[in-house]
Amino acid sequence: MKNMKYLLLTCFLLLAMAAGAQKLTVEKMEVAPMDLSASTQPRNDRNGNPCALVKVQLATQGASFEGSVIGDTEFKKGEYWVYMSAGSYMLNIKHSSFLPLFVNFRDYDIKRVEGKTTYVLTLLMPQGLVPEQKQKLTINYSPASAMVINDSTPHQGNGHLEVELPVGSHNYQIVAVGYASAEGSVKLNADMPRTVTEHLVPKGEVAQQQQPQVVVQQPVQQQPVDEFEGKTSQQIADIAEDYYYGRNGKTKDYAEAVKWYRKAAEQGNADAQYSLGYCYYKGRGVAKDCAEAVRWIRKAADQGNIDAQCNLGYFYYSGEGVTKDLDKAKELLRKAAAQGNQMAKDKLKELFGATTQVEQQPQTQVVADEFEGKTASEIADIAEDYYYGRNGKTQDCAEAVKWARKAAELGNSLGQFRLGSCYAEGKGVTHDYVEAVKWYRKAADQGYAGAQISLGLCYYHGQGITQDYGEAVKWCRKAEEQGDADALIVLGILYYNGEGVPFDLKHALELWSKAAAQGNAWAQNTLGDYYYNGDIVTQDYAEAVKWYRKAADQGDADAQCNLGLCYENGQGVTQDYAEAVKWYRKAVDQGNADAQNNLGNCYYDGQGVTQDRNKAKELWRKAAAQGNQWAKDNLKKYFGEAF
Repeated sequence: MKNMKYLLLTCFLLLAMAAGAQKLTVEKMEVAPMDLSASTQPRNDRNGNPCALVKVQLATQGASFEGSVIGDTEFKKGEYWVYMSAGSYMLNIKHSSFLPLFVNFRDYDIKRVEGKTTYVLTLLMPQGLVPEQKQKLTINYSPASAMVINDSTPHQGNGHLEVELPVGSHNYQIVAVGYASAEGSVKLNADMPRTVTEHLVPKGEVAQQQQPQVVVQQPVQQQPVDEFEGKTSQQIADIAEDYYYGRNGKTKDYAEAVKWYRKAAEQGNADAQYSLGYCYYKGRGVAKDCAEAVRWIRKAADQGNIDAQCNLGYFYYSGEGVTKDLDKAKELLRKAAAQGNQMAKDKLKELFGATTQVEQQPQTQVVADEFEGKTASEIADIAEDYYYGRNGKTQDCAEAVKWARKAAELGNSLGQFRLGSCYAEGKGVTHDYVEAVKWYRKAADQGYAGAQISLGLCYYHGQGITQDYGEAVKWCRKAEEQGDADALIVLGILYYNGEGVPFDLKHALELWSKAAAQGNAWAQNTLGDYYYNGDIVTQDYAEAVKWYRKAADQGDADAQCNLGLCYENGQGVTQDYAEAVKWYRKAVDQGNADAQNNLGNCYYDGQGVTQDRNKAKELWRKAAAQGNQWAKDNLKKYFGEAF
């Protein structure tokens, strides 16, 4: 027993040493001011107080969380939803593949999390860590009644079987009554799928045994034009960001991010040009190449991207990827600083002893010439064009800030609102809630509904100003008086939670009903839910279908899934499996986990679609990867898979 104790201790130490090479790190933690998930999908602690929601972005499953965690943790689209008691400031994260990670929120300027507030905690896995690689094996065989035994697992595939297996060697055997069996092995490589074709020979017949025909499928040549077709450069750049950060259902993949950045950059998108240059500089997804980094960052800087101007200035100062030129470095840093880039201001002071006042002088005359002869309204419209990248303008938030600031200083409410939103979002200017509140208030005082709602949300979250639910209600009510649908939704949430107003579910529903009548898809789907479940209102499936359809027609994925379910069950509409499948597909295309599960059910049972249980498994796996419990149960029940 003594020797066994030492053996166990040695094993434990070896495991600890192995785990030491696998550490998660925190990239950032921040408040998500425009994410109302903590309010629209609330959870209360044991004392009935509203929780904070921490969205932990980590592109692998199996993590557990310790601390003031309330209820079960959900995994959806590459992130964990962790509800925590208000006032918490630490979270312990455990995963079998990594050492435990203790996160102190105070290290990221978050003193304590607040109830009804959403936070994003982004984690990074060790570089080079690759999940288990799998590949597709297809087995075509006759007769169709035969059974395929793959690695001791029997499959009935009706003449065609597709399975996804770990890379490596696998055995198979094909058997059928009255036929000589066939067996073989196949090696799967990560870079290409494999297909095996077997024709069983009837017993008693004299037939030449045919060697199994192994067809190696050549990798499909990537045709970026197909992937990118129909997408704007900004949409392509957004997808690149999803791959870079591992969000919105995309697994973090720097190489894939580089591919999408490059396409958007080649189309002239300044943000993508800067990001592509940054990837070259850091060697993320592409070989490190400072000269290539400079080439792309220069393209972005030439379009006025302030981050690119700042970084290009530093390249000229350090001589990385470009001939050292201090005058050029100072010029570029001044351009970025004049547009509010704090890093450029700091570098100017650090490297050249220049002040912000000096930096801004060269820009003054240029700005005056650009604005000359234009009204405040025209200037604000140009700011919007730069912000959204429309009317012939390339999207450029720094340029939007410049034009919005001029319009705001001239008293234009749209310019004031846009300048405030840029400060709140940190787009084209340093993130600053205090400054955002200042400009929101100016526009709100002029009756601009969007600014009134935004100011109300700042009061609601206590961002840039002391938290005050009463003030949040006051400003949202001003926007409501103008009939603004977003104000109706936010006010409804306040009544739903009893924050700043008396708790009143009925009035919350009345407000959401008004927003639904104005065409707001979120409100329409929510109203459909109430009629479907019979909460507060009398249950009415036909009325639920009516509202689900309105939201679904606007592309709301939840509503599309809900409408599909009504067609599948014949609730409020004539039962129609084909129509159910149609709506499920629309939601699946947007990554909706419930729709993936439901469409998987249709494929498994052959309702509204040709029966295909392999397709059902594929869909259930996708849904399970997002934390869908029904899909996990289906995989375990029908395929013996524990997800």
